[in-house]
Amino acid sequence: MLEHILAGGFHGVVFDTRATAAEGLGNVRVAGSAREVADACTIVLGCVPTIAAFDAAVLGAGGIVEGRTVAVYVHLGTTGLRHVRQLATRLGAAGISLVDAPMSGGVARAVAGKLASMAAGARPALQAARPVIERYSASIVDLGPEPGAAQAVKLVNNMLSAANLALAVEGLLAGVKAGIGPGALVELLRRGTGNSDALSTKVVGHVLPRSFDWGGSLEVIAKDMAAWREMADSLDLQCPLSRKVHDTYMTAIAQLGTQADMTDIARYLENIEGVTIPATRITGAQP
Repeated sequence: MLEHILAGGFHGVVFDTRATAAEGLGNVRVAGSAREVADACTIVLGCVPTIAAFDAAVLGAGGIVEGRTVAVYVHLGTTGLRHVRQLATRLGAAGISLVDAPMSGGVARAVAGKLASMAAGARPALQAARPVIERYSASIVDLGPEPGAAQAVKLVNNMLSAANLALAVEGLLAGVKAGIGPGALVELLRRGTGNSDALSTKVVGHVLPRSFDWGGSLEVIAKDMAAWREMADSLDLQCPLSRKVHDTYMTAIAQLGTQADMTDIARYLENIEGVTIPATRITGAQP
């Protein structure tokens, strides 16, 4: 993503608690803190893996909130409505506008600069941030002036994605146990109404070859599931199927660990059923 931003003529100042994260990024200045980034830039983007990490980078000592130059903070994470609105309130008190702008598409589309972005925030702030967001996005859906709206959409997206992945694997396990080759089954599903992005990308590219290396960890799934459940509870929604998906992933995470790849959910489901999906490579698999 940063490479696409820099290619648009923007100057980059970056900070990460892992010094190695900035290696090979090209023409950027590496800062010693999030505040140093916010002292140097009018627009600051934040993308870290956990809510605690966001709180530290944005609101903690040496955080973005203390910056002298920053006017707009673009929140790229999926941390839930309540959390983003809390950040917006705290930053607003310091004269910094928050643009709620999570994205979807995965690692491959991020590398290609073809992510689907959703954005919510005050008009002037969103207009200022849009040229940056456009650099790594194939599309940007404007969800209005209130931060939190983009979080709601992203949480719906992520719940559907997680459910589709688990259901696709369960379908394959049923087919394999019925004696159907996974290649033939997937070929039919991809041409029919049972297709999904999770099937065409995660299952075809990372479960069937048994590489389990899509690039997103179950730690991220745990964060997203917790935020989704908080939203559902706050809206007084029962969502029985989604809650079952939530519980299934939480049990899988307890067994596999948070650092396992999200496609490792297939291994968990295989263990439950006592069935292994044979290693299969599909021609024309999407990344």
